[in-house]
Amino acid sequence: MILNKDIPISSNKLFLFLILFFFFIPYFIDVYFKLNSITIPLFVIATIINFLFIHEIQKFKLKKNYRFFLFLFLIIIFISSINSYFIYNNSKPIKSYLVISIFCTSIIIFNYLTICDLNKIIEKIKILFLICIVLGWYSYFFEVYSFNYSAKANNIFPFQEPSHFALAIGNLSIPLLVFTKIRFNIFILINLFFFSLMFPSTVLLIFSILNLFIFFIKKDLNVIFRVFILIITSLLVIIFFLNYSSIINLEYFINRIYPAYSKDQIYNITNLTYKQGWEFIYVNLLNSNFFGIGYQMMGSEKMHFGETYRLIFNFSDTISGKNISDGSFVMSKFIVEFGIIGLLLSLLYIKFIISFILRLKKNLKYINLKNYSNYNYFDKIFLSELIIFAYSVNYFIRGINYFTPQSVIFIAAFLFLINSTQNEKK
Repeated sequence: MILNKDIPISSNKLFLFLILFFFFIPYFIDVYFKLNSITIPLFVIATIINFLFIHEIQKFKLKKNYRFFLFLFLIIIFISSINSYFIYNNSKPIKSYLVISIFCTSIIIFNYLTICDLNKIIEKIKILFLICIVLGWYSYFFEVYSFNYSAKANNIFPFQEPSHFALAIGNLSIPLLVFTKIRFNIFILINLFFFSLMFPSTVLLIFSILNLFIFFIKKDLNVIFRVFILIITSLLVIIFFLNYSSIINLEYFINRIYPAYSKDQIYNITNLTYKQGWEFIYVNLLNSNFFGIGYQMMGSEKMHFGETYRLIFNFSDTISGKNISDGSFVMSKFIVEFGIIGLLLSLLYIKFIISFILRLKKNLKYINLKNYSNYNYFDKIFLSELIIFAYSVNYFIRGINYFTPQSVIFIAAFLFLINSTQNEKK
């Protein structure tokens, strides 16, 4: 039975509820059932969404060239998965192939972006963002010990750690900052900076700085100067008070400025772990002749390790081998597993980011002149570009794995962008 077929997806309350469910619940299920991954709950919820809105998937159309490359990429994944199963007896790639249903959810969200009015889309992003804010403040005042969260130090309910929370709220903040007025902009900036200092979180601090950078370009100089002084003054007061009361952990950020290791052989495990991700790329590209080690084979016996991994293994018993399955950031996993294909796609992503930044001032001025009304199809293109740009933190700095709510929205925005490009060419 197909439900809600006659109700436009842009106004379907069940769909919007399921998206809320999709965005937060996988993190809770991961901790409660000790899964060590949000992939399984994400797959289950995606399958439910796909079943209820299968008619939206059937509407999806893509230009022949894009369909060919997508089909080819899926074939490469399938061949790699079969190879890993029969040669290395590793069934993880074949099991992960089922998450094609998550891609189908991206198609449904793509249809939503296409049909729905932009102001309504911004409203829904704002709801997700405000829920994150509420969860952040709740976790600041109250510690969650039930549902197995007692085993997760510094958890931000329902997220098991600050970086997961940072990725969720950070990816929402950038498009929201552009398409909301100055008061809400200040609300975004204050909350992001406060949470990044209080929890603390380097990832969230990076998102805060990116938002501040966009805010500077978006607003006129006089307003920028006044607000900047207000924010800096407020932060200085907060830092002084909290540092004096030993609540804020400034040492956390100071440690992340230090190099991975010094001449005196003093080791910074966090920076070593990040450096390890880049080393994985180099070592595995060379040892696989740039073909990659295969889909979902990072962390397996097929993987090659470098000197940084051995340093972590030798000098830290508690977190030896940390992040060997995800590389600490998405690009590390993607290039290690897909080789030259992952490298070329990463270079195209970097090219997109550079082009986006060069056009940013012009686009922001255009949006600002519209006074947050009368949006058109081209404004949705800019929204999709902002979503793709925001994902760069996941890709280059800190990412959980391929399958997260942020990656699903990223794929939906990417589909919208290439679909818009092919429409412009017609």
